[in-house]
Amino acid sequence: MRTALGDLSPYDPARTALVGDRSFDVDAGRDMGVTTVGVTWGYGSRDELRTHGADHLADTFADLRALVLGSAP
Repeated sequence: MRTALGDLSPYDPARTALVGDRSFDVDAGRDMGVTTVGVTWGYGSRDELRTHGADHLADTFADLRALVLGSAP
């Protein structure tokens, strides 16, 4: 992730999110100071994503899209 963000430098952490389905995805995003979104349709469980502190959880692609576009409730 550091390499990808470095390629985007300068980037705005407030406008950057990491989307993943496992705890290490959430950990990486938190380490980089970006918003983390755990998707529950992947390999990890809802509990795993919550335990590692995902900022948001998305149960469907529509939920993810709403989060990314800023129209989530």
